[in-house]
Amino acid sequence: MKKQNKGIASSSESRLNRDESRSLGNSSRLRSNNMSNSYDRIYEVVSKIPKGKVMTYGQVAILANVATPRVVGFAMHVNKDPKNVPCHRVVFADGSLTKGYAFGGEGVQRKKLEDEGIKFTEKGKVDLSKHKAS
Repeated sequence: MKKQNKGIASSSESRLNRDESRSLGNSSRLRSNNMSNSYDRIYEVVSKIPKGKVMTYGQVAILANVATPRVVGFAMHVNKDPKNVPCHRVVFADGSLTKGYAFGGEGVQRKKLEDEGIKFTEKGKVDLSKHKAS
């Protein structure tokens, strides 16, 4: 009789574990979809930054309605369409460039910005008073 109960309990536990797994799987997919939607919103904002202007990670985060500028950085790093989503136009709040620019490093990002008419301060930062998009 104990074996029967144990079997029933195991069966119930098994069902619970399956249900929990499904639930977690759905949750994981939802998070993945939310991240994908976040990235899409980020890419939409960045695609509208005109030549000769930049936005900060924080500005993009606010306009794309994402939790933190760090998410914007993650999205920029995996940007699959840099021609239409000009991630080189996204800079830090103080105008500095990212050391880990995904498409060739800080020097490449700076060159792209300079080619678009962006001016830098003596400290090597984008002059946000002249080039920050609003």
